[in-house]
Amino acid sequence: MAPPHLTVLLLLLLPVVQCTLLAPLNVTIVSFNLEHILHWLPAPGTPGTAHFRVHFLHLSEVSWKPVPWCLKVDTETLSCDVTDSFVDSTSFYLARVQAFGSARRSNWTLSAHFNPILDTVLGPPQVSVSGCGSCLRLQIAPPTGRGPQHLLSRHLLSEFTCWVRRSGDHTQFSLRVFSEEFLVEHLEPGVEYCVTAVVTVNFNTRAEPSEPQCAYTSPPPIDTATILLIALCVACLLGVLFCGFFLSSRSALSLPKTLPQILLSIPSLVQNPRTAAPEHFSLVTILPLEPKNCPSAWAKLGPNADQEEEEEEDDDDDNDEKESYGHMVWEASSEPCNDGLLDPQCSQLEK
Repeated sequence: MAPPHLTVLLLLLLPVVQCTLLAPLNVTIVSFNLEHILHWLPAPGTPGTAHFRVHFLHLSEVSWKPVPWCLKVDTETLSCDVTDSFVDSTSFYLARVQAFGSARRSNWTLSAHFNPILDTVLGPPQVSVSGCGSCLRLQIAPPTGRGPQHLLSRHLLSEFTCWVRRSGDHTQFSLRVFSEEFLVEHLEPGVEYCVTAVVTVNFNTRAEPSEPQCAYTSPPPIDTATILLIALCVACLLGVLFCGFFLSSRSALSLPKTLPQILLSIPSLVQNPRTAAPEHFSLVTILPLEPKNCPSAWAKLGPNADQEEEEEEDDDDDNDEKESYGHMVWEASSEPCNDGLLDPQCSQLEK
Protein backbone atom coordinates (compact mmCIF):
# COMPACT_ATOMS: atom_id res chain seq x y z
CA MET A 1 0.00 0.00 0.00
CA ALA A 2 1.35 3.41 -1.02
CA PRO A 3 2.13 5.94 1.63
CA PRO A 4 -0.56 8.55 2.23
CA HIS A 5 1.63 11.47 1.15
CA LEU A 6 2.38 9.78 -2.24
CA THR A 7 -1.31 9.26 -2.91
CA VAL A 8 -2.03 12.90 -2.20
CA LEU A 9 0.77 13.96 -4.60
CA LEU A 10 -0.64 11.83 -7.43
CA LEU A 11 -4.10 13.30 -6.93
CA LEU A 12 -2.66 16.81 -7.15
CA LEU A 13 -0.76 16.04 -10.38
CA LEU A 14 -3.70 14.34 -12.13
CA PRO A 15 -5.33 17.60 -13.38
CA VAL A 16 -1.95 18.80 -14.67
CA VAL A 17 -1.39 15.59 -16.68
CA GLN A 18 -4.91 15.76 -18.14
CA CYS A 19 -4.29 19.38 -19.29
CA THR A 20 -0.92 18.68 -21.01
CA LEU A 21 -0.30 17.65 -24.68
CA LEU A 22 2.45 15.28 -25.66
CA ALA A 23 5.60 16.92 -27.06
CA PRO A 24 6.31 16.81 -30.83
CA LEU A 25 8.62 14.15 -32.20
CA ASN A 26 11.57 14.03 -34.63
CA VAL A 27 12.41 17.73 -34.69
CA THR A 28 15.05 18.04 -37.43
CA ILE A 29 16.48 20.71 -39.74
CA VAL A 30 16.89 19.91 -43.43
CA SER A 31 19.12 22.32 -45.36
CA PHE A 32 19.93 22.52 -49.07
CA ASN A 33 21.88 25.38 -50.62
CA LEU A 34 21.67 27.24 -47.30
CA GLU A 35 17.87 27.14 -47.21
CA HIS A 36 16.92 25.68 -43.81
CA ILE A 37 13.56 24.01 -43.19
CA LEU A 38 12.54 22.73 -39.73
CA HIS A 39 10.40 19.56 -39.71
CA TRP A 40 8.62 17.65 -36.92
CA LEU A 41 5.88 15.12 -36.28
CA PRO A 42 2.94 15.35 -33.85
CA ALA A 43 2.94 12.95 -30.95
CA PRO A 44 0.32 10.18 -30.87
CA GLY A 45 -2.95 11.43 -29.45
CA THR A 46 -2.40 15.02 -30.53
CA PRO A 47 -5.81 16.40 -31.61
CA GLY A 48 -6.22 17.71 -35.11
CA THR A 49 -7.14 21.14 -33.78
CA ALA A 50 -3.76 21.57 -32.08
CA HIS A 51 -1.16 24.07 -33.32
CA PHE A 52 2.60 24.41 -32.97
CA ARG A 53 4.99 27.27 -32.27
CA VAL A 54 8.72 27.50 -33.08
CA HIS A 55 11.57 29.29 -31.26
CA PHE A 56 15.28 29.47 -32.06
CA LEU A 57 18.40 30.20 -30.03
CA HIS A 58 21.75 31.61 -31.09
CA LEU A 59 24.27 29.79 -28.90
CA SER A 60 26.19 32.99 -28.26
CA GLU A 61 23.04 34.40 -26.64
CA VAL A 62 20.95 33.38 -23.65
CA SER A 63 17.29 33.92 -24.50
CA TRP A 64 15.13 32.14 -27.03
CA LYS A 65 13.50 34.11 -29.83
CA PRO A 66 10.25 33.24 -31.58
CA VAL A 67 10.06 32.76 -35.32
CA PRO A 68 7.33 35.30 -36.19
CA TRP A 69 5.85 33.38 -39.15
CA CYS A 70 5.81 30.05 -37.28
CA LEU A 71 3.81 30.82 -34.13
CA LYS A 72 0.64 28.99 -35.15
CA VAL A 73 1.43 26.12 -37.46
CA ASP A 74 -1.42 23.66 -38.10
CA THR A 75 -1.18 19.87 -38.09
CA GLU A 76 -1.14 19.69 -41.91
CA THR A 77 1.96 21.84 -42.40
CA LEU A 78 4.34 20.54 -39.71
CA SER A 79 7.30 22.57 -41.04
CA CYS A 80 8.85 26.01 -40.67
CA ASP A 81 11.36 27.92 -42.82
CA VAL A 82 14.09 29.24 -40.51
CA THR A 83 16.45 30.50 -43.23
CA ASP A 84 15.94 34.14 -42.31
CA SER A 85 16.59 33.34 -38.64
CA PHE A 86 19.90 31.53 -39.13
CA VAL A 87 21.76 34.41 -40.76
CA ASP A 88 25.22 33.85 -39.28
CA SER A 89 26.78 31.03 -41.27
CA THR A 90 29.63 30.47 -38.79
CA SER A 91 27.50 30.20 -35.64
CA PHE A 92 25.50 27.35 -34.13
CA TYR A 93 21.76 27.41 -33.54
CA LEU A 94 19.07 25.46 -31.76
CA ALA A 95 15.37 25.23 -32.59
CA ARG A 96 12.48 24.01 -30.47
CA VAL A 97 8.82 23.18 -31.13
CA GLN A 98 5.81 23.15 -28.80
CA ALA A 99 2.24 21.94 -29.36
CA PHE A 100 -0.68 23.89 -27.88
CA GLY A 101 -4.44 24.21 -28.11
CA SER A 102 -7.64 24.66 -26.02
CA ALA A 103 -5.78 25.77 -22.88
CA ARG A 104 -3.31 22.92 -23.12
CA ARG A 105 0.28 22.84 -24.25
CA SER A 106 3.15 20.39 -24.49
CA ASN A 107 6.74 20.45 -23.45
CA TRP A 108 9.36 21.83 -25.82
CA THR A 109 11.21 19.48 -28.14
CA LEU A 110 14.68 20.64 -29.16
CA SER A 111 16.56 20.02 -32.38
CA ALA A 112 20.23 19.11 -32.65
CA HIS A 113 22.88 21.78 -32.89
CA PHE A 114 22.92 23.25 -36.36
CA ASN A 115 25.55 25.23 -38.29
CA PRO A 116 24.29 26.78 -41.55
CA ILE A 117 27.46 26.32 -43.62
CA LEU A 118 28.59 22.96 -42.25
CA ASP A 119 25.26 21.15 -42.06
CA THR A 120 23.82 22.23 -45.39
CA VAL A 121 24.00 20.30 -48.65
CA LEU A 122 25.62 22.50 -51.27
CA GLY A 123 24.25 22.15 -54.77
CA PRO A 124 26.36 22.10 -57.93
CA PRO A 125 27.94 25.37 -59.07
CA GLN A 126 27.30 26.92 -62.46
CA VAL A 127 30.17 26.13 -64.85
CA SER A 128 30.99 27.55 -68.30
CA VAL A 129 33.97 26.34 -70.36
CA SER A 130 35.47 27.82 -73.55
CA GLY A 131 38.69 27.14 -75.47
CA CYS A 132 41.52 29.64 -75.87
CA GLY A 133 44.19 27.90 -77.94
CA SER A 134 46.21 25.70 -75.61
CA CYS A 135 44.11 26.56 -72.54
CA LEU A 136 40.56 26.51 -71.18
CA ARG A 137 38.73 29.50 -69.76
CA LEU A 138 36.56 28.55 -66.77
CA GLN A 139 33.72 30.66 -65.43
CA ILE A 140 32.33 29.29 -62.16
CA ALA A 141 29.53 30.72 -60.03
CA PRO A 142 28.34 29.46 -56.62
CA PRO A 143 24.89 27.92 -56.23
CA THR A 144 22.04 30.37 -56.56
CA GLY A 145 18.93 30.62 -54.45
CA ARG A 146 17.41 32.44 -51.54
CA GLY A 147 19.77 30.88 -49.02
CA PRO A 148 23.14 32.28 -50.21
CA GLN A 149 21.70 35.78 -50.23
CA HIS A 150 21.50 35.66 -46.43
CA LEU A 151 25.14 34.66 -45.93
CA LEU A 152 27.17 37.14 -43.93
CA SER A 153 30.40 35.63 -45.32
CA ARG A 154 29.96 35.02 -49.06
CA HIS A 155 33.65 34.31 -49.45
CA LEU A 156 32.96 30.88 -47.98
CA LEU A 157 31.45 29.84 -51.34
CA SER A 158 34.26 31.22 -53.51
CA GLU A 159 36.48 28.14 -53.46
CA PHE A 160 35.98 25.30 -55.93
CA THR A 161 37.58 22.00 -56.78
CA CYS A 162 37.70 21.20 -60.51
CA TRP A 163 38.42 17.93 -62.28
CA VAL A 164 39.67 18.27 -65.87
CA ARG A 165 39.37 15.12 -67.99
CA ARG A 166 40.63 14.64 -71.55
CA SER A 167 37.98 13.03 -73.75
CA GLY A 168 40.33 10.83 -75.78
CA ASP A 169 42.09 8.71 -73.15
CA HIS A 170 40.16 9.94 -70.05
CA THR A 171 43.31 11.34 -68.45
CA GLN A 172 42.21 13.42 -65.45
CA PHE A 173 43.73 15.88 -63.02
CA SER A 174 42.27 18.18 -60.33
CA LEU A 175 42.98 21.73 -59.26
CA ARG A 176 41.73 24.28 -56.74
CA VAL A 177 40.11 27.45 -58.05
CA PHE A 178 39.70 30.50 -55.82
CA SER A 179 37.99 32.87 -58.23
CA GLU A 180 35.00 32.79 -60.52
CA GLU A 181 37.22 33.11 -63.63
CA PHE A 182 40.26 30.92 -64.17
CA LEU A 183 42.55 29.77 -67.01
CA VAL A 184 43.68 26.15 -67.23
CA GLU A 185 46.91 26.40 -69.21
CA HIS A 186 49.41 24.06 -70.88
CA LEU A 187 46.80 21.85 -72.52
CA GLU A 188 46.99 20.09 -75.86
CA PRO A 189 45.55 22.20 -78.71
CA GLY A 190 42.60 20.89 -80.66
CA VAL A 191 41.60 18.37 -77.97
CA GLU A 192 38.29 18.18 -76.13
CA TYR A 193 38.36 18.48 -72.33
CA CYS A 194 35.48 18.08 -69.86
CA VAL A 195 35.38 20.00 -66.58
CA THR A 196 33.45 19.12 -63.42
CA ALA A 197 33.38 21.50 -60.44
CA VAL A 198 32.20 21.35 -56.83
CA VAL A 199 32.02 23.95 -54.08
CA THR A 200 34.74 23.34 -51.50
CA VAL A 201 34.03 24.23 -47.87
CA ASN A 202 36.16 23.06 -44.97
CA PHE A 203 34.53 20.31 -42.92
CA ASN A 204 31.57 20.11 -45.31
CA THR A 205 31.65 16.94 -47.36
CA ARG A 206 28.06 17.09 -48.58
CA ALA A 207 28.58 19.12 -51.75
CA GLU A 208 27.21 17.97 -55.10
CA PRO A 209 29.36 18.22 -58.26
CA SER A 210 28.21 19.88 -61.45
CA GLU A 211 27.50 18.17 -64.74
CA PRO A 212 30.55 17.80 -67.02
CA GLN A 213 31.00 20.78 -69.34
CA CYS A 214 33.11 20.01 -72.42
CA ALA A 215 34.95 22.23 -74.91
CA TYR A 216 37.88 22.12 -77.32
CA THR A 217 41.02 24.01 -76.41
CA SER A 218 41.03 25.31 -80.00
CA PRO A 219 38.76 24.64 -82.98
CA PRO A 220 39.02 21.00 -84.10
CA PRO A 221 41.17 20.37 -87.19
CA ILE A 222 39.34 20.83 -90.49
CA ASP A 223 39.07 17.78 -92.76
CA THR A 224 40.30 19.33 -96.03
CA ALA A 225 39.60 16.25 -98.14
CA THR A 226 35.98 16.16 -97.07
CA ILE A 227 35.50 19.85 -97.79
CA LEU A 228 37.07 19.51 -101.26
CA LEU A 229 34.90 16.51 -102.07
CA ILE A 230 31.76 18.37 -101.06
CA ALA A 231 32.80 21.42 -103.08
CA LEU A 232 33.48 19.23 -106.15
CA CYS A 233 30.08 17.56 -105.88
CA VAL A 234 28.36 20.93 -105.60
CA ALA A 235 30.30 22.26 -108.62
CA CYS A 236 29.35 19.22 -110.72
CA LEU A 237 25.72 19.57 -109.76
CA LEU A 238 25.72 23.25 -110.68
CA GLY A 239 27.43 22.45 -114.00
CA VAL A 240 24.81 19.87 -114.90
CA LEU A 241 22.02 22.27 -114.04
CA PHE A 242 23.63 25.07 -116.08
CA CYS A 243 24.12 22.83 -119.14
CA GLY A 244 20.54 21.64 -118.99
CA PHE A 245 19.27 25.18 -118.74
CA PHE A 246 21.51 26.33 -121.61
CA LEU A 247 20.40 23.52 -123.93
CA SER A 248 16.74 23.99 -123.13
CA SER A 249 16.92 27.75 -123.72
CA ARG A 250 18.86 27.26 -126.99
CA SER A 251 16.33 24.78 -128.36
CA ALA A 252 13.53 27.14 -127.45
CA LEU A 253 15.16 30.07 -129.32
CA SER A 254 16.27 28.12 -132.45
CA LEU A 255 14.23 28.47 -135.68
CA PRO A 256 12.19 25.47 -136.87
CA LYS A 257 13.82 23.21 -139.46
CA THR A 258 10.63 22.81 -141.52
CA LEU A 259 8.09 25.31 -142.76
CA PRO A 260 4.91 25.76 -140.82
CA GLN A 261 1.81 24.07 -142.14
CA ILE A 262 0.26 27.40 -143.10
CA LEU A 263 3.14 28.13 -145.54
CA LEU A 264 2.97 24.66 -147.05
CA SER A 265 -0.69 25.21 -147.80
CA ILE A 266 -0.12 28.46 -149.76
CA PRO A 267 0.46 26.80 -153.21
CA SER A 268 -2.79 24.91 -152.99
CA LEU A 269 -4.59 28.15 -152.22
CA VAL A 270 -2.97 30.01 -155.12
CA GLN A 271 -3.59 27.35 -157.77
CA ASN A 272 -6.90 26.30 -159.13
CA PRO A 273 -8.84 24.54 -156.43
CA ARG A 274 -9.77 21.81 -158.92
CA THR A 275 -6.12 21.07 -159.69
CA ALA A 276 -4.17 19.02 -157.22
CA ALA A 277 -1.11 20.72 -155.69
CA PRO A 278 2.27 19.35 -156.75
CA GLU A 279 4.02 17.05 -154.34
CA HIS A 280 7.06 19.34 -153.96
CA PHE A 281 6.72 23.11 -154.02
CA SER A 282 9.48 25.56 -153.26
CA LEU A 283 9.30 29.15 -152.10
CA VAL A 284 10.69 30.26 -155.45
CA THR A 285 7.52 29.17 -157.20
CA ILE A 286 5.32 30.85 -154.63
CA LEU A 287 6.61 34.38 -155.00
CA PRO A 288 8.66 34.45 -158.25
CA LEU A 289 10.06 37.39 -160.12
CA GLU A 290 8.74 37.89 -163.64
CA PRO A 291 11.53 36.74 -165.97
CA LYS A 292 13.09 38.97 -168.53
CA ASN A 293 14.03 38.21 -172.17
CA CYS A 294 11.60 35.33 -172.38
CA PRO A 295 7.91 34.76 -172.56
CA SER A 296 6.24 35.14 -169.22
CA ALA A 297 5.82 31.92 -167.38
CA TRP A 298 3.18 33.49 -165.23
CA ALA A 299 -0.26 34.76 -166.12
CA LYS A 300 -2.38 37.16 -164.16
CA LEU A 301 -5.62 35.92 -162.76
CA GLY A 302 -8.66 37.86 -161.65
CA PRO A 303 -11.75 39.45 -162.98
CA ASN A 304 -9.84 42.54 -164.24
CA ALA A 305 -6.86 40.80 -165.84
CA ASP A 306 -7.29 42.36 -169.33
CA GLN A 307 -7.90 45.76 -167.85
CA GLU A 308 -4.76 45.52 -165.77
CA GLU A 309 -2.63 44.67 -168.85
CA GLU A 310 -3.87 47.80 -170.58
CA GLU A 311 -3.17 49.85 -167.48
CA GLU A 312 0.41 48.61 -167.41
CA GLU A 313 0.98 49.94 -170.93
CA ASP A 314 -0.21 53.33 -169.82
CA ASP A 315 2.70 54.70 -167.76
CA ASP A 316 0.92 57.95 -166.97
CA ASP A 317 -1.92 56.42 -164.97
CA ASP A 318 -0.12 55.35 -161.75
CA ASN A 319 -3.15 55.37 -159.51
CA ASP A 320 -4.99 52.79 -161.56
CA GLU A 321 -1.90 50.55 -161.56
CA LYS A 322 -1.54 50.67 -157.78
CA GLU A 323 -5.23 49.88 -157.32
CA SER A 324 -5.09 46.88 -159.64
CA TYR A 325 -1.82 45.60 -158.12
CA GLY A 326 -3.54 44.92 -154.87
CA HIS A 327 -5.74 42.36 -156.63
CA MET A 328 -3.02 40.72 -158.75
CA VAL A 329 -2.40 36.93 -158.52
CA TRP A 330 0.20 35.14 -160.60
CA GLU A 331 -0.32 31.71 -162.12
CA ALA A 332 2.32 29.49 -163.63
CA SER A 333 2.09 29.40 -167.43
CA SER A 334 2.47 26.24 -169.49
CA GLU A 335 4.46 28.04 -172.24
CA PRO A 336 8.10 27.03 -172.02
CA CYS A 337 10.86 29.50 -171.57
CA ASN A 338 13.21 29.78 -174.54
CA ASP A 339 15.85 32.05 -173.08
CA GLY A 340 16.90 29.96 -170.09
CA LEU A 341 20.54 30.20 -171.00
CA LEU A 342 20.42 33.99 -171.04
CA ASP A 343 18.53 34.53 -167.85
CA PRO A 344 19.03 32.27 -164.81
CA GLN A 345 15.61 33.21 -163.53
CA CYS A 346 14.03 31.68 -166.60
CA SER A 347 15.97 28.46 -166.23
CA GLN A 348 14.94 28.27 -162.60
CA LEU A 349 11.33 28.69 -163.54
CA GLU A 350 11.56 25.90 -166.12
CA LYS A 351 12.93 23.58 -163.52
